[in-house]
Amino acid sequence: MAKKSRQDEPPNPSSVANRDMLQRLNFLYQASAFLQTAAFSSAQLPTGSKQGDVSQAGTSALGSSKQAQDTRKRKRLLNTSDISRSYVHDMRQVAQKTTIRMDPSVKRSVCRRCDAILIPGVTSRTRIGPSGPHGHGLFTSCLSCKVIRRIPAPPTPSISSPSDPSLDTTEVAVDPPVTGRRKRRRGPQPRLPPLFEREGHVVFRGSEQVMPSQ
Repeated sequence: MAKKSRQDEPPNPSSVANRDMLQRLNFLYQASAFLQTAAFSSAQLPTGSKQGDVSQAGTSALGSSKQAQDTRKRKRLLNTSDISRSYVHDMRQVAQKTTIRMDPSVKRSVCRRCDAILIPGVTSRTRIGPSGPHGHGLFTSCLSCKVIRRIPAPPTPSISSPSDPSLDTTEVAVDPPVTGRRKRRRGPQPRLPPLFEREGHVVFRGSEQVMPSQ
């Protein structure tokens, strides 16, 4: 009886190395993004600021002692945004100690200075600008610490074009040697899609396989 090849075997999520650590990283990232969005939505409510002003006016009217005021100043109340940053810090520590390489798209969605989740329109501002060797670039600025991150955004290759243009030798155009003319600059090269968008990559949600149509 012929042995089955590994390509014919159905994917098994239990065979993934460090599966529990990957699930922990996934949870920390999703919880951090949720808390960051909740902090933005709660900051837009006008009732919270009014209640805070009334409570401060009430405490000042009561004439509390200086010692009580000093203790209130020393205490720093953590909000959901601070908890979100602590989750991102824990995610980086877990990935570093377990030597797990995080996806580049996940790393690019986190601020390198303040550990905030960069959500466009909520915690970050995204713009597209010109970039010399890549044609265009994605400029993401964090609204908390004002750090700008520049990510190259070259054109994505089409389906009809080969995966590696340098290996395509079907049409070779040879130009005669020209003296006294400047060499033309090479245009931006297309970039391959991310790993999770390539053909043959399997994505699991828990123990169930996620189909491309979902």
